Amino acid sequence: MAGNYDIALRAEMKRVVRHWQAFSTETRTIMASASLQYRSPSGEYFYVHPDLPTVAFPRRGLAAKAATNLC
Repeated sequence: MAGNYDIALRAEMKRVVRHWQAFSTETRTIMASASLQYRSPSGEYFYVHPDLPTVAFPRRGLAAKAATNLC
């Protein structure tokens, strides 16, 4: 049975917005030369919560937890 915190966290996760940040050519070149990967990524996703617009998070759950801890 889910508690109140779990229910509130799920509700906040629905409010989180996913964004895409494309890497520039220079950034991709530096990343490719610094690692042994064959193909460097072209960008990455990050997550932002409307209550915390100036902070980006690498995962949706982290953004929801940070917004939940504001209350």
